[in-house]
Amino acid sequence: MNQIFQTFGVALVLGVLTPATFPADARHSTRPDLIEVHLDQPGRRLAGGLGASWHAIRREVPFDPQRMTPGRSSAPQGSGFGGNPPLDHIAAWQDLERHFRWLGLDWCRVEFTHRMYQPKRGRFDWDNEEMRTLYRILDMCESNRVDVFLTQMWNDVAWNAHDDIHPLQSAPRSVPDFARGLGELCERLLRQCGYTCIRWLCINNEPGIPDGWWLGPGRRIESITPALRAVRAELDRRGLKLPLSAPDFYTVAYIGKAPFDFDEVVGAFDAHTYVESPADYDRFVRQWVEYAGARRKPFFILEMGDFALGWQGRSEGPRLYGTQLSVARKVLVGLNLGVDGFSRWSFVNRGDLDGQFQLVRTWDMERREYLPRVEPEPVPYFAYGLLTRFQAKHSEVLKVTMPDGEGLVAAALRSPAGNVTVYLLNLGDAAKTVRLSLNGAAPKSRWFRYAVTELALRESAFQLRLQAVTLDPNANGLETSVPLPARSLSALSTWELGPESPGVISDEP
Repeated sequence: MNQIFQTFGVALVLGVLTPATFPADARHSTRPDLIEVHLDQPGRRLAGGLGASWHAIRREVPFDPQRMTPGRSSAPQGSGFGGNPPLDHIAAWQDLERHFRWLGLDWCRVEFTHRMYQPKRGRFDWDNEEMRTLYRILDMCESNRVDVFLTQMWNDVAWNAHDDIHPLQSAPRSVPDFARGLGELCERLLRQCGYTCIRWLCINNEPGIPDGWWLGPGRRIESITPALRAVRAELDRRGLKLPLSAPDFYTVAYIGKAPFDFDEVVGAFDAHTYVESPADYDRFVRQWVEYAGARRKPFFILEMGDFALGWQGRSEGPRLYGTQLSVARKVLVGLNLGVDGFSRWSFVNRGDLDGQFQLVRTWDMERREYLPRVEPEPVPYFAYGLLTRFQAKHSEVLKVTMPDGEGLVAAALRSPAGNVTVYLLNLGDAAKTVRLSLNGAAPKSRWFRYAVTELALRESAFQLRLQAVTLDPNANGLETSVPLPARSLSALSTWELGPESPGVISDEP
């Protein structure tokens, strides 16, 4: 996540419904609410899945008041660098892969910069520490069958920067040179290195904002469309079918800039979400999904979090339990409304740059050094893990019907091989029991329940354990009663995963 909200974010954050204060259930019914999952109706196949951002960037760029915009003063790169342990910390990297697999992150944004591979005009460097970090991340994704959304965050090359703007924030002075360089990288990764996991390419992070990383002369916002067209032409010239995605904007306001003038050269649309209220988030998703769907292209949420409980510096807000409920709501509502993939900010993160967004701890914020071993950041790790562990990429989103206004959110996925997971989110301050009806032919397998609550995640020895569930026949298929603690996230699934089992990534028939 990047510090882009100093210009626009304050007014928007004030409108957020704080995740800790979702209303309690106001009804007093003697019969549990009925939630129906329609297994008998075909669903929508995801073009992506659920994952997190993972940067390969190591170099820290200090703030330059003479050549950077004021909004970059506290963290010029946001927290998009420095989260990975040194490459020779073998045990730490083994821990990273174990946690990566446990979470089952199957659709991940992998981030890099132009400087990493082309520090000088006409000179490519394929064997520096940052590039080796990129290869190591991609190797993990390749071996675990993870789909990668490759993202060039910024350029940061003096040889192709405008004179009056710092290279970190500068759009390329020569778009053809920019496109040739990026084409060279893609050809190396796809052909010479043989990575089949790379499925999408985004050429810049959050263009179109006053403090962004795509500014022209006079530090003015510059259109990214010429570069998108040039990169598409360069990839086509090389015979590379890798689809582009854009615009990588954030906040509700930017959908208002549509229609875009680059639609024909991209294969997907993507945006970020941090500051929207629940109602604004729903509107934001509907507008993007409608826009992308009209062009028969997927829509992805490429960065995801919530600022309502705080951010910036060492703020604990991003790792608090209320934030995890908000993120869970974004995922479940987004699935139902038509989003094709979600990447949470972020898998690795120092935690002392623009908030504690990390899923795992790699950095000692007090000593300012890398930890010898990598451990979970428990609350976001287990809460987001409950979403990611029990779904496979390219799953089918099933139709779910449920009561309105009850503080409940539900979504259901069916993997390509037929495994089913139903997610149940109780945002209210009161526990409740729901009746879950699976309408149609259910998989002939056992069912298991998994759950997280704020109280449970305070336990130092917490493990995400399974509980067998009995489903009884009804007129439509199968049903069961499910207890939902206050402010809890639950999953009922045909996946039988023990506390140490790796999460699901791919499940082909």
